Amino acid sequence: MNLKVQPSQLICSDVCAWPNLKKFDNGELMLLFHNEASHVVNEGELDLLFSTDNGRSWGQRQTVFHHQPGTCRTNHAAGISGDRVVMLCSGWKLFRERLLIPASMISCDRGKTWESYAETPGLSPLTWVAFGNIVQADNGDLCVAAYLNLNGLVESCFIRSCDQGVSWKTIARIADRCNETDIAHLGGGHWIAVVRTEDRGILQYDSVDDGRSWHFIRQLTRPRQVTGNLCRFSDSRLIFSFGDRTEGNFGVRAMISENNGKSWSDAFELVKTQSGDCGYPSSVQLNNGEILTAYYTKTDESYELRSVRWQI
Repeated sequence: MNLKVQPSQLICSDVCAWPNLKKFDNGELMLLFHNEASHVVNEGELDLLFSTDNGRSWGQRQTVFHHQPGTCRTNHAAGISGDRVVMLCSGWKLFRERLLIPASMISCDRGKTWESYAETPGLSPLTWVAFGNIVQADNGDLCVAAYLNLNGLVESCFIRSCDQGVSWKTIARIADRCNETDIAHLGGGHWIAVVRTEDRGILQYDSVDDGRSWHFIRQLTRPRQVTGNLCRFSDSRLIFSFGDRTEGNFGVRAMISENNGKSWSDAFELVKTQSGDCGYPSSVQLNNGEILTAYYTKTDESYELRSVRWQI
């Protein structure tokens, strides 16, 4: 394995971030992140940055979704289709008192202006939490994973929009006893999901009937290796990256699959962090073939949003 990793780069300080990195067809990057340096202790919202030089520098921060007093907008999923950007944004009453009703945000000009829908119609119950990549199906529908708390049982579901992100419908349960889940579409109705659990690490589930049913495939990581992200290379290889919070291994790691998730390489290190309060990687392949992975980490003073550039 010919892995080349460049030194990590600071994007901004004093943000817990939980980033979501996207790339437009022209190579421009868009980075969504939570703008407060706490885990739902302070009021906060989602900010946005753009880069036109492969993430080496970033433009002026702008807030894309404003919070209400006593609340914190944090959890989000996002996807790009041409010039259109769709984002789903959830959050909490402070100190995680209760979940907020998620909102749908749609931009038709590459994230420059946004139309907001106060509630996302079509789903019940309303307090669900979307995460990771919003992905286009073969027929153009938008799909994402979201987790719900149903009578104390937390489960991850595959949800779908037939109107480009305005309304959403639950299609199937992916897994239970889990939360943040990311998905990737492999074509022909074949999907893969990486599912975070608190006691079993990250689990892989697959669907071969366009998301209508899901099947457990394997355990990908150990406990405390959490919150996975999927990204597809231009040559169809899959990147699976995750935060490592195991003692002595704090940082971000990744695996590669060359056969649509049937098997994976051994995990390799992208970056070390000083704290186990880290991770939530989000990756894109740049037009020059390199991979850029955004992540967050705790420091002695606060939190930082950083990126690491690598190739393999």
